[in-house]
Amino acid sequence: MKKTAVFCLVIILTFAMFLGSAFAAPAYDGEVEPNAVMLLDATTGEVLYEKNADERIYPASTTKILTCIVALENGNLDDVVTVGPEGDWSGSGYSLMGIKNGQQLPLRELIYGMMLISGNDAAAAIAVHIGGSLEGFADMMNEKAQELGMTGSHFITPHGVDTEGHYVTARDMATLARYAMQNEQFMEIVGSASYDFPSMNFTEEKQKQNTNKLLLSDVPEGDTNYYYEYTTGIKTGATPKAKRCVVSSAEKDGMKLLCLIFGDETDDGTERWPLAKSLFEYGFNNYETVDIQTLIDTVPVSVNVAGAADDDAEGGVLVLNAVNTGVDLVTMDKPMAEALKAGGLTTEVTLISGEELNAPVKAGDPVGTVVYTSTESGEKVAQAQLLASRDVNGANGDAEIIPAPVEEERAKTPEAGGHTWIWLVLGGALVLLVIFFTVGLIRAKNARMRRRNYARRRPASRSAARTRRR
Repeated sequence: MKKTAVFCLVIILTFAMFLGSAFAAPAYDGEVEPNAVMLLDATTGEVLYEKNADERIYPASTTKILTCIVALENGNLDDVVTVGPEGDWSGSGYSLMGIKNGQQLPLRELIYGMMLISGNDAAAAIAVHIGGSLEGFADMMNEKAQELGMTGSHFITPHGVDTEGHYVTARDMATLARYAMQNEQFMEIVGSASYDFPSMNFTEEKQKQNTNKLLLSDVPEGDTNYYYEYTTGIKTGATPKAKRCVVSSAEKDGMKLLCLIFGDETDDGTERWPLAKSLFEYGFNNYETVDIQTLIDTVPVSVNVAGAADDDAEGGVLVLNAVNTGVDLVTMDKPMAEALKAGGLTTEVTLISGEELNAPVKAGDPVGTVVYTSTESGEKVAQAQLLASRDVNGANGDAEIIPAPVEEERAKTPEAGGHTWIWLVLGGALVLLVIFFTVGLIRAKNARMRRRNYARRRPASRSAARTRRR
């Protein structure tokens, strides 16, 4: 049992040493003028490009991403909303859906009006319906932001009109976008190029197009076509202080990317569209999201079992099942990913029992660990726990089987490259061990000193007692 306990500790420590992160591709060399920009793998969270990602910025209507997700999680799309005075923005000059005080329409239409037309009036009506008031909804927004770890952001309005104290960072908005795009209703809404608004009496037509030009394949004659076929969302924004913005998403060959651009100062924000397309192409052409378990399954691991029965069907050769104990998905350089998927992995096996595995072995027993490195670069790629795939009887048939440790849920990280919590736990455990050990030594030393002092006092005490008796 002592041996298996030590082995489990080795697994934990080895896992903690594995810091899965993107295997670097050539850096993006395009020109980037906007103030704050990010490109990241939406699945792993790996940042592929960033500029001023932690600088406080005005978010403009990208604020509505948070408004939308809070509304979806706390409301029902079929709810009928009665618009109050907060929804009447007539003559304001802002982007509007066109609703009026007293009008009734489904929450679904208001959300589409907010996300596609970017209606500030729709955002305000949604906020009061869900939160009871604009202030109450702002509290809900900030609570959700804190829950997601958006520590550099603060929200006051549901629409993003320039307001002192209403700010975000590009990194926080990337966190929000990653979370929101896991919601199927949200994905369907922000991925729509257009929507029919049956409750609205638009002067031209009930169908309105999305303000996200990356989604629009059909544009009026004479207009520039910025359509990008892999786009899946998300939201545009524009205010005097924020300038032009876009939080966009795209998916190609199973890889999902997010591109965030804040502070495009060109007329009509014409720089954000080609820049987003260029960054998306850079990501898709140079990186790949790799499933680690699928990767390590391409390299079988087997060992010879010493002392196996003579009639063993495989002649004592045991194929081992490798179970990934690191991160599930890793963003890596595309050429490296292709090479690794083609079998370009080197394995280093460590067995519980030392240099060899002895019979008998029971199916499912943990027998060791394996570390996978790139044959080409020598970089550590993954690690796994090795489990016996079948029983292997011993020659005598009565040897004791090494008991298997209780299987624990394998550790997973929330984001590739984010292992700070592991080091904190391990560091804290080490500090506690040192403290306990030190306290034990001090107590033992004090006990020895007390025994010595007591031994010295005993003869003198006896002599004094005899004197008193005389």
